[in-house]
Amino acid sequence: MGAEAGGPRDTAPGQQLRALFYALPPGESSFRTVEELPDYVEKSIPFFITFIGLEFAVSWIQKRKLPGRINDGICSLSLGILSRLPE
Repeated sequence: MGAEAGGPRDTAPGQQLRALFYALPPGESSFRTVEELPDYVEKSIPFFITFIGLEFAVSWIQKRKLPGRINDGICSLSLGILSRLPE
């Protein structure tokens, strides 16, 4: 894994997906220092967007309509983006 001591580790996409579902063994999710911790939220964003697209595609194929209401989806995504701005 990774970078020099004290730096964040590089993670493979499979490991990132398992981290999204809290399916990492202790050896892969334990770190000596806070600086080694990866930004899990940042790494999970591509998977989150992929799953949103998959949900829309499956719903469209099954029912020929989009799930939920568009305004709810826009509001949820906007609040998620706003929650990341203070950092």
